[in-house]
Amino acid sequence: ALSEREMASAVGYAKEVYRNELARRLKAYGYGIENRKEGFGISGIDETLEQKFSQRSVQRDEAIARFKAENGRDPTKREVARLVRETREKKLPHISTQEVLAQQRKRLTPGEWRQIKDAKHGLSSGPPTMRISEAQALSFALDDGLERASTVRETDLLKNALEHARGDLQLTA
Repeated sequence: ALSEREMASAVGYAKEVYRNELARRLKAYGYGIENRKEGFGISGIDETLEQKFSQRSVQRDEAIARFKAENGRDPTKREVARLVRETREKKLPHISTQEVLAQQRKRLTPGEWRQIKDAKHGLSSGPPTMRISEAQALSFALDDGLERASTVRETDLLKNALEHARGDLQLTA
């Protein structure tokens, strides 16, 4: 049987597999990526622009604040998941991708649009990133893990390797 700790470790690994693939695809489209406290962002796109289009995060935070005010405590992870589900708006099945893109484009100022175009063409500020190999990522993750403990769980090792080499690793099934 799986323990709660093993399940949590596996979830963290799965999240990094998803983030690595997303970052890898962004790089393939010509964008640079930079690691951030929670995940990563696109190089050259300021966090204020990201937040402008991160409406779900705002909705989640507002729902959590309401929960705290009503209950006098922080919600559990399960309660946060329920709050997120309950505050999600229905999808608009009748709207085309082109219409969604047009609506998003209307929300951008000319400067923000230029920021996105520059980011895609590698014109953003900051040093270029070097590709990290699978061996380098695993070596870093092992050294980092063993610095804290005498053993490292496989899922934690792989999660840390993916975080270190985000977007550089081609994962196969």
